[in-house]
Amino acid sequence: MLGKLTNVLFDESGAGGAGSGNSDSTDYKVLYDTTIAAKAQADAEWQKRFGGLQATYQKEQEAKTNAMTELTTVRSMLESNTKTLETLNTEKTTLTTQVTEKDQALSKAQAELQRKTLIMKDYPQLIAFEANGLLPDAPLEELPAKLTLFRDSLGTIENAAKQQHNAGGTPPDPASKQQGAERTAAAALKDAQTASIKGDVGTYQTFYKEYLELSGKESKKS
Repeated sequence: MLGKLTNVLFDESGAGGAGSGNSDSTDYKVLYDTTIAAKAQADAEWQKRFGGLQATYQKEQEAKTNAMTELTTVRSMLESNTKTLETLNTEKTTLTTQVTEKDQALSKAQAELQRKTLIMKDYPQLIAFEANGLLPDAPLEELPAKLTLFRDSLGTIENAAKQQHNAGGTPPDPASKQQGAERTAAAALKDAQTASIKGDVGTYQTFYKEYLELSGKESKKS
């Protein structure tokens, strides 16, 4: 609009319309008033547009501030949750280890119970050997065969020792006689059991004969 007014005031033919020769016919007051009104209208439109842009800018700033606040909150929650997750993973690892150890201990206890039950039920004569840790160790499915062989071998050795004792044989001095204390039947039996586990028949017979002799003496004393 201002451009049109300028063209009216200063056209291509010269300032103030001098080329047309009609300078006296121009109403400058009307042009001035029109120009002022146009400027005021332009200013009002500019202010209106600026006010809208300012409001939009403020809203965007508020949204940015809120977003930054939410981001800070989310980061804090993420750090807290990460620490919680690490703690839970550590506790899970610890509990898993404890469960594994307890399972292993339970399996061992169950196997030990099954072993003891088998010996007490089917091999009661070997309980003393088991109490002293002299019986062979083997998986439960293989244990009966080993215990049967042990029992039968022990019976054969005992029979041979009894026959030699009844025939009046004198055993050699025991290799592990107690020093500074009287030899007992229990000590002789333990030595005999140890020798039988090792398969040393001669040593077993020696200690078993000693056991029989000491048992007889202890029975007479009592």
